Amino acid sequence: MEHNSKQSWKWIEPPLNTIKDLLLHHSSNLRKQKNAIIKEQRLNNWHAINQEQINASRTVKQLNATLKDLREIEAKVQRHDVDKFKRSIADIKKDALNVLKEYQDLENKIKLVKENETSKSDDERKRMEDEEEAMNELSRQMLEIKQDNEQIQMVAAEMERLENNIHEVNEIFTDLAQIVHAQGETVSTIEDNIETAHENVIAGESQLAKAAKYKAGMYPLIGAVAGICVGGPIGALAGFKMGSVAAVTGTIIGKNRVYL
Repeated sequence: MEHNSKQSWKWIEPPLNTIKDLLLHHSSNLRKQKNAIIKEQRLNNWHAINQEQINASRTVKQLNATLKDLREIEAKVQRHDVDKFKRSIADIKKDALNVLKEYQDLENKIKLVKENETSKSDDERKRMEDEEEAMNELSRQMLEIKQDNEQIQMVAAEMERLENNIHEVNEIFTDLAQIVHAQGETVSTIEDNIETAHENVIAGESQLAKAAKYKAGMYPLIGAVAGICVGGPIGALAGFKMGSVAAVTGTIIGKNRVYL
């Protein structure tokens, strides 16, 4: 707009009414957007808040541009119409400035909240990183425990196998000891039988010797009886002598058989 010279009210009023309508429109939109941001902030809906802030930032630019146009028109108002102009725009201008200030205050609060949220996000991110690291450490420890348990199970299985082998070897030695003991008893029995047989042989030889003596002693008597039967007393004497000779000869032969 050109403002090289002052203009009368009839030229000022039409564009002024247009600017007033724009101020009312932009102020109303900005107030709605501000209230919407407050509502979404209560819901902690930051996506919707960001969208409303984008829309509100355009409205703020439009409202500031309209206020600039208002100042340009005011510069063209003739001196005697200045008071009339100010009265005409006072309420609308005041409302526009108020809504701009309210929105700016809200923006400052949101900025602080975002900074706090960012700080909380950083703290939360650090906490999550610490938790993740702790979980990773726990996973590593669990893996080590699992590996240790597997190693322990392998050692236990090997120990059990070794114990079974030792038990089998022990049974083998036990069986061997029993066999040796049984064979020892058999050998002892054989030795006892040999010794008993030897004793029996000796006893038999002794009995044979006694029997030979008894037999030799009977020869003279037998000879005498035979002599009596054959020749009487002379026959008896001859039989006795012949029996004695037979007894001596039998004794010698018996002894030689025993020694043999």
